[in-house]
Amino acid sequence: MNRFGKLALTAALGVGLLAAPVLAQGERQRDEITVTKRAQSGSDADKTIARAQAVTQVIEDILKDWSFSAIRGEQRKKLIHNIFDILRGEKFKERRGKWRYTAKVSMSEARNRVLDALDVQNTFGADQCIVVVHPDVCKVPGLDADEQKALYTQVLAGVSDYLNKHRFREAPAAGQKEQMLRAALELGANATTQQMHEFAAANNAPIVVTVPTGKIKMEPAKGAQARINQGFLRCMGIRGKVYDKNTDTVLGQFALSSSMNKTNETQATFEEMHISWVGKGDSRSMVAERYANRVGYWIGANVCRRLFDRFYAMQPQPQPSAGSSGPRDCPGCGDKIVDNALKECPACESPLPAATGGGGAAAPAGRRVPTARDYYQLRLKDWDDTEVQEIVEAVQEALGDDGANFQDKGVVKIFYIYRFSYVGKEMITTLIREALEDSDFKDSAKITKTGNNINIIKNR
Repeated sequence: MNRFGKLALTAALGVGLLAAPVLAQGERQRDEITVTKRAQSGSDADKTIARAQAVTQVIEDILKDWSFSAIRGEQRKKLIHNIFDILRGEKFKERRGKWRYTAKVSMSEARNRVLDALDVQNTFGADQCIVVVHPDVCKVPGLDADEQKALYTQVLAGVSDYLNKHRFREAPAAGQKEQMLRAALELGANATTQQMHEFAAANNAPIVVTVPTGKIKMEPAKGAQARINQGFLRCMGIRGKVYDKNTDTVLGQFALSSSMNKTNETQATFEEMHISWVGKGDSRSMVAERYANRVGYWIGANVCRRLFDRFYAMQPQPQPSAGSSGPRDCPGCGDKIVDNALKECPACESPLPAATGGGGAAAPAGRRVPTARDYYQLRLKDWDDTEVQEIVEAVQEALGDDGANFQDKGVVKIFYIYRFSYVGKEMITTLIREALEDSDFKDSAKITKTGNNINIIKNR
């Protein structure tokens, strides 16, 4: 792998943890999660597949599926087996004619195993990244100069926290804020490739990221909201550019803005952040500092994603050999298997479908790919941990094969949050009510639905 490939692979690790719960500072987050996978039968083969699917879910929650699919060969095998080693409380049992595999795993331990397996430090070596944010991004009307400087510090802190947490080296050190401020002013809002090259050389930084434009804005509350809120914070037109000195090219660009439809930071994505309301009794500067830190977080996430996008695009995909029927998808980890002679997946040891003529195993038919409207948030309130797990298992069983992509999003304020997709034809609330009818909670659960949020609240 060339120097750039090594750099980008390491940068990709920053992207991975976006799939993990994105929670505000100070809010609680459950580290240990339970993963559940269905099996076609109680056979050893189906148990192996379900176990591999559970581990793949954990890895994809850390790396996202598009990055995991780029990891191949012995490195992929090592990564999967590192997670096999930390599964706890594994169970494979039958319930009402259906088989299910469950296991518990510590996500923090899993993240460290993922980073260790990819040998981040040696892959990245001595290369460093410098991120330059223009101070105009933080000039929020209504805040004085010191408060705006605090916002600037928080944006840079958010970037640094994200990169450093995932073992990505940053230069200069996060504490050198004044140096970063001068650098931003020197580069200006329209830095040329030549200016970025000279800046990278002067600071001995192979990768330079500039965020020259955009605003964090405070909008006044209107109508009914004005009775309880001063207004809301949002980001507008924040744009970044990722430059590689060694190839003297711009590797990628990104844009970040806020969506009025997103009022909780767990809804934020690479392109769209949430808005943040400032209550009547809130300190505007304190809420703004917290919001600025999240802006920095997503800038850091975009930096890593753009580097990985470039790396991923350069990776060769497995190609069938002469006479091959085409790649088969491993039913456990989803790897592409191009060798017709293989009976089990080299990475996760799942038994493989038989190779067939004309392109390998047929793709499952009948279910469409979920779109954005097919994703739901299950929000549970006033239940203890054991009750939450039992309810979630009952919901998963009721959804059957029409439900997928279950993610434990942790605890946000007073709610346990789970995200999932559902592509069935029955009403989602009907299925959930039927699921709880067969449980011990049918008389104590109040179920409501607002948009794609489904609330299950315990009656006191």
